[in-house]
Order: sequence, then C-alpha cells, then structure tokens
Amino acid sequence: MSSLKLGELWAIPIMLRLGLIENLQRITTRLTIAREDRDLADVWVDRLQDMAETDPSHLVIVVANMAESNLPISSSFVAEFCQRLSRQSRCCISRAAGSKQRLVEQGLSIEELVCQESQNQAADQVSVSHSIASLRFLSALDWKEFVETLSRVEETLRADPAGVYGQMDFPTRDCYRHSVEAISRPQPPGGSGGAQRAIQLGRGQRRRERAATTGPPMWASI
Repeated sequence: MSSLKLGELWAIPIMLRLGLIENLQRITTRLTIAREDRDLADVWVDRLQDMAETDPSHLVIVVANMAESNLPISSSFVAEFCQRLSRQSRCCISRAAGSKQRLVEQGLSIEELVCQESQNQAADQVSVSHSIASLRFLSALDWKEFVETLSRVEETLRADPAGVYGQMDFPTRDCYRHSVEAISRPQPPGGSGGAQRAIQLGRGQRRRERAATTGPPMWASI
C-alpha cells in the first residue's frame, strides 16, 4: 500500500468537512421539501374547514379539487393533513375520506406514513446533530501533527544526523517537505525518495566533518 503525499494528507480534513457539509445540504433539501408538503396540507385543510363552516353543501367541490390537484402522497403531507383534519368537524373528515381511499389504492396506509414521518424527523435530527459535532471535532484537531505523523518525507527527514531538522519550526519543516517532494519527482509513492537521498548525503557530510575534526591517526605520519 502506497503512502499519501503531502497534498493528499492536507486534503483529508477538507474532504471530511465537504462530506459533512454535503450531508447537511441533503438533509436541508429534504426538510425544505417536507416543509412545503406540510404547508400544502395546511392550505387544503383550511379550505375544507372554511367551506364546512360557510357552505357545507359545497364541501364536495373542495374534495374534488383536491383529487384533481395530484397532491403529493408523501409522509410529510399525509401526517400533517391527517393530524390537522382530526381536529376538524366530522363533516370535513367524512368528505376527505377519498384521500384515504387513494392511499389504499397505492398500497399505502395513513398509519404507516405517519410512523415513517416520525422516523424521518428523528433520523434527520440525529444526523444533523452528529454532523455538527463532527465538524466541531475536525476544527479542534491538530492537523499539523496529523500530517507530520503520517508523512513519509517527515519521517525520513527526522533522521537528520545533525538533529537540525527536528529543531525547526513548523513552517520551515513544511517548506523542506514540499521542496523535497518537488525535487524528487518522479519518485516512489509517498515522495520520500528525495528525503532519503538528502539524509544519506547528510550522513556522509557528517562523517567527513568528524574525520576532519579528529585528524589522521598518529601512525599515519610514521
């Protein structure tokens, strides 16, 4: 399995946030559609109630208009319509029985759709809560440490025989890592080939410096 390059490591938090935001966007879209369906259910219940109070004999006209309007048989619409309708007069309920018949013809039931709507609302609430908590968690993580822990280039450069690299600040180390990846293309997966070569050169230079400091052995002058 190949190691991730620096750009790919830095892309991980971005992609995680993007996935969570897209999930929130999907839920928001679904909630918007559900809100529109509930509003539409309220409109028709209000029409039924107004007609039942003003002219009950023409209530059948409103019911016929509902049947011709091709209303959405979504769980949001049915749940809101039935809950509102249950609080209205018996006349409204009896006249709107055609809506129940339409559901039966499609193999659905009011009880199932009402239960489904409750489950959808609970699932959306949990999903939104988890997504927001995950976004906060991602913001609190130290992604600099994450990248340095998983970077092969970082691991290799940390073997600097002089120990200078480990004492640098993060921006300087990051500059070194990107420079190593840039100069070592094409390279093995992970981009540590250039770093390994740099460490090898550093070790060779370190040995030469030590040899120059200690000087030749005494027997060499005999």
